[in-house]
Amino acid sequence: AGFVPQTDFCVNCGCPLCGSIYFSIRFGGFLCKDCKGADVQGFLVSKGAYSSIRMIIKTPFDSLSRISMEKGVRRDISEILEKFINYQLGEHLQTVSFMKNVAAEGVAL
Repeated sequence: AGFVPQTDFCVNCGCPLCGSIYFSIRFGGFLCKDCKGADVQGFLVSKGAYSSIRMIIKTPFDSLSRISMEKGVRRDISEILEKFINYQLGEHLQTVSFMKNVAAEGVAL
């Protein structure tokens, strides 16, 4: 159980996702281009970030360390995750800011 974004279908209309894909923090998943206006805070997601998020969700936890991503894709996913966590919790976590600072300094956790 938990908050896992819907990645296979548009969370608004249920259509399979293809082409331009948007992320809705409020709906907790991805929107198709026809539904992007359903969430004014929804934002365009790169194809690399979308594909990587789908892969991460479907990969067993003990195999996640084998997934490699380009730096830009990791950055995109980090931003999506931060926005998603903050929305779900209704507040900004200091832990997220701390981890971003540690990562920026190149310190391994």
